[in-house]
Amino acid sequence: SIFGRFAITPNLDRLAARGVTFDRAYAQVTVCNPSRNSFMTGRVPDVTQVWNFESQVPGFWVNLPGHFRSHGYTTLGAGKLWHWMPHGDWDESVYPYFPEAGQFQKLIRAERSLQNSTVTPLDKPPPGGFMDVQFADHGMACLEKAVDLAMQARASGKSKPFFVGVGFHLPHEPYVFPSEFWKLYDDVAIPSVPANVRRRPFGMPAFALGDVQSPFSYLNQPMGENGQLRKGEQHLWSYSTPPVDLSKSPLEGRAAEHPFPKTMRNELLRG
Repeated sequence: SIFGRFAITPNLDRLAARGVTFDRAYAQVTVCNPSRNSFMTGRVPDVTQVWNFESQVPGFWVNLPGHFRSHGYTTLGAGKLWHWMPHGDWDESVYPYFPEAGQFQKLIRAERSLQNSTVTPLDKPPPGGFMDVQFADHGMACLEKAVDLAMQARASGKSKPFFVGVGFHLPHEPYVFPSEFWKLYDDVAIPSVPANVRRRPFGMPAFALGDVQSPFSYLNQPMGENGQLRKGEQHLWSYSTPPVDLSKSPLEGRAAEHPFPKTMRNELLRG
């Protein structure tokens, strides 16, 4: 796997082999919301002044989908790209963003209600399906819609490039997932986190933990429970891998018919 010796990620490995993989990407802050705001606006946290889970950047700042949209792109999105809300310039008249504002919390509560331990494999999904599967399904629908518009434009001698963003909730808690992915690691020996690193690093600033302590509370579990969590971490890479095999998607041939993916890739490599 591109994620290391323990993870089992065949679909993601296949996608990485056919695209561009960035393996020197670093989070500027050790909690998600400040990093998301930074990534989506191109501004460092010292500029955004977003350090916790609740703040957002000003709405008048140009963001990633907004930049593409202002240059004629169709911009569609799904899942956890920003922290809670579908903040940004999305073409929702073309296809709505999922989940809409306020729906994130409902999806998280539904999965937490099924959690009976730190790591909870389930034989049956929660009502409506697992959160990240819903995000992946909506992302594929966005991709289909974007390709349709691009092909229609091309047929009339025009161009309509697109930007589709899809974010997944995992590896955030709750660690609730299909048991089939847990079983992938039945015969894999995964070491627990050593006891001597289960503490906050010396000199670590308080804001680096954000406004929650859950990562360290998990590390302080007994070794048996901690080992379960470590196994769960590997499962997350398998489960978070796109559940749709893109090489068998009907989009495969159609996307290859129009020039936008290759053109966009060349522009990124040049820039």
